[in-house]
Amino acid sequence: MVFWASMDLETGDKSMAVGLHIDAENNTIKEVKFSGTSDIHRLIGGYLELAYCWENGDTLYVDEEGLLKNPKFFFSITERDDQMFAGNGLIVGKEIGDTSNTKPPTINIRQLAPKINFYRWLKILDMVLF
Repeated sequence: MVFWASMDLETGDKSMAVGLHIDAENNTIKEVKFSGTSDIHRLIGGYLELAYCWENGDTLYVDEEGLLKNPKFFFSITERDDQMFAGNGLIVGKEIGDTSNTKPPTINIRQLAPKINFYRWLKILDMVLF
């Protein structure tokens, strides 16, 4: 599965893909455009790993080796409260057939924000120790 271009279904026009970038260090979520896996690696900080897929096809990707990088910043999503993710994440929309192209995510920033919790390493230690 290699993706990362959006496609206008009516015209077939390919352009940059749109996603929602979860920045754990700065506690922000913003819309981003990207055009290839190298952009994704830069946004999440490493190799892709599928972390969660919503029923509507929106998909969260995180850094496959995030926990191996001595992380200091984490986030979680309410739909997957059993897992904190190290580093940043990227949400993309549903794949378009077998084209390896994606639609923009169905969820928007306003809907996503209450579902994200950000953590710093010291806060996690407090949660575990106390």
